[in-house]
Amino acid sequence: GLNNPSRRAAVRDLIHDTHTTIICIQETKLQVVDDRLIRDLLGPCFSANFAVLPAAGTRGGMILAVSEDFFTISDVPLSAHSITVTVTMRSEGALWSLTSVYGPQGDQEKLLFIEELKLLQPVVKSEWILLGDFNLIAKAADKNNTNINRRLIGKFRENPVLAKIDHVFCSDDWDMMFPNALLLAVPTLCSDHAPLFLQGATPSCHKSSFKFEEF
Repeated sequence: GLNNPSRRAAVRDLIHDTHTTIICIQETKLQVVDDRLIRDLLGPCFSANFAVLPAAGTRGGMILAVSEDFFTISDVPLSAHSITVTVTMRSEGALWSLTSVYGPQGDQEKLLFIEELKLLQPVVKSEWILLGDFNLIAKAADKNNTNINRRLIGKFRENPVLAKIDHVFCSDDWDMMFPNALLLAVPTLCSDHAPLFLQGATPSCHKSSFKFEEF
């Protein structure tokens, strides 16, 4: 969680080192997030364009923020386990949908979470990227032991519209908008999750970087 000063410092350093322009952080464990915290944690360019899902006590919590130098966000519906925004690219005027998720732990809650994601599909744009910590697996090989709920795997794979890219899913239309998108795992010393760095080059060759953290 981001109550830990060393983790805040690690996030701040990683953003600086990778020149990230979109940030999605799961499990912040923060109930209150304001523009002053965003400015201190992420940088001044993120303080006017961010959305927050508060933690429930000390559990969960998410931050989604974009650099005002490159993007604006609008239409920010919050669900129990997700934040969805419409991203507008300043240079091209292109719009697309971004959803950041932090999935629940219990099996029954996971089924409700899958239904929550299905309800998003009719309201997001066809250019849609969905990312985060799903707490779900798409196939048995994704898990390193035999304790597998195959019903949940089936429910998770029911929607054929999305194509999996590691821990990031995108629609075909988003993939066509960013055909050269590249997903990388970034080493970190302060978390058992590897932060994912997603970089996409637009057709006009203006580069925009997308990255989400799991701490």
